[in-house]
Amino acid sequence: IHPGHHTTLKLPLHPLEPGRLLMRRLSLRARLLSLTGLVALLALSAIALSALVASGASAAAVPLAAAMALACAALMYLTVSFHAVFAGDLQTLLRGLGQVAEGDLRLTAAAPGDDELARASALLARIARSTSAMVADVRSNAALVAQAGRNLVDANQHLADRTERQAAN
Repeated sequence: IHPGHHTTLKLPLHPLEPGRLLMRRLSLRARLLSLTGLVALLALSAIALSALVASGASAAAVPLAAAMALACAALMYLTVSFHAVFAGDLQTLLRGLGQVAEGDLRLTAAAPGDDELARASALLARIARSTSAMVADVRSNAALVAQAGRNLVDANQHLADRTERQAAN
């Protein structure tokens, strides 16, 4: 490597990364509909395959069987990707809820993406920020009330001292 020449080390992608990226782009409803669609496609293919085999058209059944195997692999891959994204995002949300429940209003992690769990995580972060602001407000107002109380005590003491001096005269 030459001086001044920078290289970027590219780490290999996790095998689920493309599936995770795809799942992050979809809403929860779209994810479930996609998986359900693949299951329905497999069921219809199985029916067509059994009809082809029953009619004796075994040669035509081979490409359909290969397509079914590919669809099964895609379904398994997308199901595992769905689980990885959903479970990870749900865990992030639960950690945030636990953090807030313990009184720690400094949320550090939010679920990525734009799906329902990411929006819930963002709302939790907003709740934590607004609660933190309210707590700060209460502390500030309590300090002002304490200062006003001290000032009142001082003023009463001065008044009592003056009254005592005037009574002594």
